[in-house]
Amino acid sequence: MADVRFSGATRMLPGVARPTVDGVDLHVRAGELLVLAGAPGSGKSTLLRMLCGLEPLDAGQVTIGGKHPNDLPPDRQWVSFVFEGFELLPNLSLFENIALPLLLRRTPQRVVHAAVARAVDACSLNAPLSLHPEEVPFETRLRTILARAVVRQPSVVCLDEPLIGPDALGGPDGTAVIRETQRALGVTMIYATCRSADALALADRVAVLADGRLQQVGRPRTLFDHPGTVAVARFAGPALANLVRARVANGSAWLDSYPIALTPRQIAALSGDQVLVGLNPARLLLVPSSPGIRATVVGVSSAGRFHAVCAVALLNSTTVSLKVDRVSGAPPAVGDRILISASPGDCNLYDPATGRRLPC
Repeated sequence: MADVRFSGATRMLPGVARPTVDGVDLHVRAGELLVLAGAPGSGKSTLLRMLCGLEPLDAGQVTIGGKHPNDLPPDRQWVSFVFEGFELLPNLSLFENIALPLLLRRTPQRVVHAAVARAVDACSLNAPLSLHPEEVPFETRLRTILARAVVRQPSVVCLDEPLIGPDALGGPDGTAVIRETQRALGVTMIYATCRSADALALADRVAVLADGRLQQVGRPRTLFDHPGTVAVARFAGPALANLVRARVANGSAWLDSYPIALTPRQIAALSGDQVLVGLNPARLLLVPSSPGIRATVVGVSSAGRFHAVCAVALLNSTTVSLKVDRVSGAPPAVGDRILISASPGDCNLYDPATGRRLPC
């Protein structure tokens, strides 16, 4: 295993006005499973391709285990790459698919058989290797592609949206297989995805990209609970649906007539008289009387003695979806008008001009 370090990594594609990857500084620790996350077009795939030598760097550098691979051909960088919507060659057996990177280099058969056996064991692949891909289920195909990725014992394994595509539809949770394999091997792994569920299921840490720029790096729960930028909130999911522009007056952000108190540091950090308020749906409460956000119930679900209430509210001309978890007692009915409270500490507050989270 080896660590990976991007230092000011920049890639400017021909005909594109702004960099596809823009000055990224990122350290991937040895033996870590880092999820590189973001919307399509955020620069994830390009950054991986730069690491693998498939795209040049226009500025900055990348090192693997402290060494500079930029001038080496891709097959000598000891980085393996699993492309989006992984594919196995249907005319080859599982053994031949796994051994392909070695067979293309005319590796001696004795070495090939030993390397394939080692990779099969590491990836817990139990199917007969004489079978072909169409003869085995999704999970076996996934373990086969992972075995092919590690058969040369790379220092780093890169996976670019491997679970996107028709081959993954209807199959078991592939993230569990990938996580299990990475843990068994202890290999440094970088997994690119646009799906927040994959990031939560897989990552030791998550690095979120938007418009080619690194937004935030941290443990999954930290990023999802406290998104550092609007772009991270959008990736996290629920915060996007509840992002409302509010006016700032008298030390508070006003959602119509409902105030969210701001600290002096937050007010000082604002570049104008407005703020973006992200209402965390997991931390809202029903209240019996004002003050509260006026909303209409659109759904109720129950789990044991607690209920989850889904509602909509019109705040500053923006329709906002709200959810209140763990409501005890008799829940409201669909169509009821309710009041919801949100404490300042449970809101994500952003400067509209910079997209950056305000300090506490």
